[in-house]
Amino acid sequence: MPPIRLEKPKKTRTAISIDTKKEICKYMIANPHINQGDVASYYNAKYKNLYIDRTTVNKIWKSREKWLAVLFTSQTHIFFAIILFNFQNLIRLCKFGLHKQ
Repeated sequence: MPPIRLEKPKKTRTAISIDTKKEICKYMIANPHINQGDVASYYNAKYKNLYIDRTTVNKIWKSREKWLAVLFTSQTHIFFAIILFNFQNLIRLCKFGLHKQ
């Protein structure tokens, strides 16, 4: 007879924002002697709507260069707004022939 397997409760996937991932990386850099389980506990207490597991912290930490290189979402919106504004001005200048060649 095959062994009886207990069914594990199914974990629901929660999306962790880029800002939170970057925050986790900065927190781990600021606290180099903290373990990943404690980091997960800290962020689960801080963000009640998220469930962050130790393995999730590990995966975020492995990709820390990627997350630390990304701008915060608010900075990204400002950055793209500036680019859009400059692009619209360039189009306006070209349209009226005011752009020097």
